[in-house]
Amino acid sequence: MISENLESQLFKISKGYFQGKPPIQIKCLPGLIGTAHAQNLQILHECTIGRPGLQMPVQYRTTFVKFVINQVEKHTEPVKPTVVEFYNDKDEDKDEEDEVPGLHLWYTELEKISASPAESFFRLYDINNKSSNSSDPIKIFEHENTFVSEGTTGFMTWEASTQFSNWILKTRPSWLLDTNWAIELGSGTGLLGIRILKAFPNITKYIATDGSEGVLENCHRNFTTNLSTSVTCTKVLFEKLDWVLDTEKFKRIVDKTTAEAGIGVLLGADIVFDVTLIPHLVTFINIFLDTQVSSCCLLSCTIRNEKTMAVLQKELENLASRNFNKIYSWKSQEDETGIIFEIR
Repeated sequence: MISENLESQLFKISKGYFQGKPPIQIKCLPGLIGTAHAQNLQILHECTIGRPGLQMPVQYRTTFVKFVINQVEKHTEPVKPTVVEFYNDKDEDKDEEDEVPGLHLWYTELEKISASPAESFFRLYDINNKSSNSSDPIKIFEHENTFVSEGTTGFMTWEASTQFSNWILKTRPSWLLDTNWAIELGSGTGLLGIRILKAFPNITKYIATDGSEGVLENCHRNFTTNLSTSVTCTKVLFEKLDWVLDTEKFKRIVDKTTAEAGIGVLLGADIVFDVTLIPHLVTFINIFLDTQVSSCCLLSCTIRNEKTMAVLQKELENLASRNFNKIYSWKSQEDETGIIFEIR
């Protein structure tokens, strides 16, 4: 039986592993490996690389296994043989990994995956996620380490999206249970929409929007991977939307979908980076709420720049005849902080 402290460490390591974080950035991992206990190496293998049916991309698994092996070897002092042991063993083959019980699992794993072909990079979400009702992992194809690609940040899943969907799944707000459709600004990889459609069958239409065609193509791939082609085709629309140029297009989408489906909700996660775009975002919010008078808009924002956040809050507070509230604050394991805003 493992201790409560070790169980907590393994949970954090497992979460970091399945989200594809660089091993050196996974909290608790270097310290756990540094002990080089056979039991710890065995349990670490079982909760990451060795979990049945759950596999990360080949290139990530290779990096992770090599990191573990290198860390163990770095923290392990070689054992000098006695004179008798030296002469007894000099003609025998002796595996290096035998010096550290439990490490043979990792050498075996490295040998097995070394011959495997490279794969598109993806991360797995909802693995042992206590705030999620989903029993199946969500597979999200992303760019591995590139924050900005093709002029956009939409090829990675950002913390505000995971925190937002965690909060929704945990609280199951009544407004979402009474909602028939949703439109998301800056959908990125699609994690928020996928989680919502998995958990809320009352949502008959989900409109994923983004300013990048490439991001929308990847978003479509993620929806299809996790929800099946039939659900994606019948429930999900993918629309390219430029906040500066497509004001009228957005209004047509909202008006048309409201007429067809009734009550909707406007969502956005980690979409506030450029202060010059905030007035355009506020215009979209106003257009939506002018049509959806009994509904709301929710924004999940990571606080990276206090000045940017102050501009956003001032613009939201100045919305005529709107109620603006901070309904939830969050802090991630990486010490990022954020807020979920509600506008009605």
